[in-house]
Amino acid sequence: MHIYIIIAIIAVILSFTIGLFFGKSKKPLIEAPDFIAPEGFNLPYVLNTSLLNHDEILFYKELQPIANKYNLYIAVKPRLADFINVFNPTKHRSFLKMIIAKNVEFLLCDRITFAPVVAFELSFDDVDNVRANRDAFVDHVFASIGLSLYVINHIDSHSLNQMVSDAMGGALNG
Repeated sequence: MHIYIIIAIIAVILSFTIGLFFGKSKKPLIEAPDFIAPEGFNLPYVLNTSLLNHDEILFYKELQPIANKYNLYIAVKPRLADFINVFNPTKHRSFLKMIIAKNVEFLLCDRITFAPVVAFELSFDDVDNVRANRDAFVDHVFASIGLSLYVINHIDSHSLNQMVSDAMGGALNG
């Protein structure tokens, strides 16, 4: 009697395993909708004139020579999920959703390994409550991963150089 139960369990396990290997492939997390535009229908998208706004361009121009000095690459508007991994197997999706749509304006990375060194957020405008809550969460994320995040309210080359120098010291020592 027990042998039949064992055989049945083995058969179920085998059929499940075979189904995993030879069955249909898993669906992607996000599927593109089946969209066929009707004749003469134009999608409502237009190309921006620049990836960066005026203040971001000015900041980038100040950051470029400093990045070159320290042999760093400037990543422009990377998503947090591009350089932060979620290490929680049971709640991976929940934590990933919290960072997937967030970004920083600039991320300096080692030019050889692309390891993140320091991040910059620009905050030239008045901050409202929604932005403040978002900033508090992002600050907490950066503190938990040990990466410096500087919120810049005005462009100052000397201070910027010092921030990168401090971050480089931490990256080299840490």
